Amino acid sequence: MKGIDWPKGGEIDIFEGVNKMTANQMALHTQPGCSLSSSAKQTGKVGETDCSSGTGCTVSETQANSYGDAFASAGGGVWAMQLESSGIR
Repeated sequence: MKGIDWPKGGEIDIFEGVNKMTANQMALHTQPGCSLSSSAKQTGKVGETDCSSGTGCTVSETQANSYGDAFASAGGGVWAMQLESSGIR
């Protein structure tokens, strides 16, 4: 998902894999000033916390079958995101 004036408007990657990743990685790309708390309550593993960095702020899924061949073999799935002014869930 991307903002109207991309890349300035930001981007949210709900389902993403780069190169030979085996697990899904969610990412938020923004202008400077936005960050992800390293203590955020979530099931994934926090990676980068600066959302304006080249990779954006990232969270890696911890389930082995969340991306790629293992995801397809498990029958695929559904990813959902809730976007509100209070935050993204």
